[in-house]
Amino acid sequence: MKLNEILTEINSIVASAAILVGGTWAIYNFGLQRIRKPIVTLEIECAPISVSSDSAASHISIIVRNQGRTGVAQNYAFVEIAPVLLPSLDGNRIAIASVPISQHTEKHPIFKSHTFLEPGEQFKESLLINVAKEVEYLRIRAIFSASKPVQSWYTETTISASHS
Repeated sequence: MKLNEILTEINSIVASAAILVGGTWAIYNFGLQRIRKPIVTLEIECAPISVSSDSAASHISIIVRNQGRTGVAQNYAFVEIAPVLLPSLDGNRIAIASVPISQHTEKHPIFKSHTFLEPGEQFKESLLINVAKEVEYLRIRAIFSASKPVQSWYTETTISASHS
């Protein structure tokens, strides 16, 4: 076999290996990694449960679901509750408006006893809060952060405090 033929054969093998390695890398990064990416959803449910002359009580539930195909280790999770004093607007208009969270924000840790969210699993935590009579609306924000960097999810809503 001549040297030229040997070099052509080696070149062919190296090119085939490079294509195989490149294809494997592309399938892993753009196929399998996307399939394994966690998909977490957060939901807030609120219901007023009692009203007195100076306050109201609301039942707030926060639900987190893992709809992906890989588990998620929890770093931290909390809910923020802040009063919003805007009696001139209705609830739908407030939900669209960008209302800043005030210095009166209450921060409550949630899902403390749950450290890992399996695929298809859901956690639900409930809070019972008292709302002063002068507060017309509440801004509620739930945050769930995974132990991997840049894996955080949040949702927020504004509800009527329903003192009527």
